[in-house]
Amino acid sequence: DKHSFDPTNLLHAYKIFTAADHGLLWWMPIVIPAIIGLWYLYKRDHVLALNCAILFILFVAFTASVKQWMAIASFSSRHFVGILSISGIGLAALYDRIVIMPKSRPWLWCAGALFALWNVNLIIQYGAGLIGIQDPYIVSNIAYNTLYELPKKLIGILYSFLFNRGSFITP
Repeated sequence: DKHSFDPTNLLHAYKIFTAADHGLLWWMPIVIPAIIGLWYLYKRDHVLALNCAILFILFVAFTASVKQWMAIASFSSRHFVGILSISGIGLAALYDRIVIMPKSRPWLWCAGALFALWNVNLIIQYGAGLIGIQDPYIVSNIAYNTLYELPKKLIGILYSFLFNRGSFITP
């Protein structure tokens, strides 16, 4: 069965982060500062940081053990919804570390906005069919779509989203 548990897949756990088709760091780069935040958390609260790191590693190991971890026809890595709280803790620790430097606050908000916009951009491109279900993530294609294709289609996409959501579902 293609969805079964297979511990030999653990050797490919790095692909969960780096795979060009559904890698977590490509689709949700906000995870990078979240992991950095766990490092800062470790300096303040060893137990909480270690527990978060252990849960994160176990989650990656379990996800890697599922043969179809990439969830082929889905946006991003839906398998990682279960560790959003760990990412939130890491982001909070990073925020707590950075916010004490007053000149960094505007940069912090800009970075957060860019991460959010990047993710919304990918969601819109995926929903509009600009990113194929099983296509690899090619930065130049995503950038081209963002700058040239998406602006042409954005009004139609927004209209469909507000008044014809069923158009996003293909049988």
